[in-house]
Amino acid sequence: MKLLKTIFIALAIATAIAFSPAITPAQNSPNVTVNNVYYQIGGSTATQLRAQMDQIGPSNPKFGNRRYDALTRWIVGWRYSYRVENNRCAIDKTEVNTNITITLPQWNPPSQASRQLRQKWNRYTQALRIHEAGHKQHGIAASREIIGLLNNMPSYRSCQELQTAANNRSNRVIAKYNQRDIDYDRTTRHGKTQGATFP
Repeated sequence: MKLLKTIFIALAIATAIAFSPAITPAQNSPNVTVNNVYYQIGGSTATQLRAQMDQIGPSNPKFGNRRYDALTRWIVGWRYSYRVENNRCAIDKTEVNTNITITLPQWNPPSQASRQLRQKWNRYTQALRIHEAGHKQHGIAASREIIGLLNNMPSYRSCQELQTAANNRSNRVIAKYNQRDIDYDRTTRHGKTQGATFP
């Protein structure tokens, strides 16, 4: 039996600009986009389905090109403009965008597939989605924390100091939620405690 293994990628992308009318003042919520991507597998037995996932499941070069049942990738990017008043530089407008991609297996059961196998698959994919939703929420939480951080940054003597501080603090938020993803996988045993095992 192969256990579910979920991997995640979190990337931080930061841009500081002097002024951009496209950035709305005091954005209070991140712009979040979630994409579900499916890879097709075939077979009429549990052994065949397991072999298909092992063969064509998502992979990432950063993790040795191993194949996994599912993959959650979240990318948080932030932009801000700033203003200078009384020889102090402060953030004026902010924008945080989060893109989340969840890759999952998809099986269209052939007529010869047993009812028991279909039920087992449905339970598995439901549990798999629940597990992946946990990783998704970490990406969303990271982006919400970053937008709050940027909106409450103090002013600095120079805009370079401001940019350095804002990006360093935001990257620490990313690191914190990276660790939460790791802890989540350890606690759930990569989804096993949530029922995400097949067969």
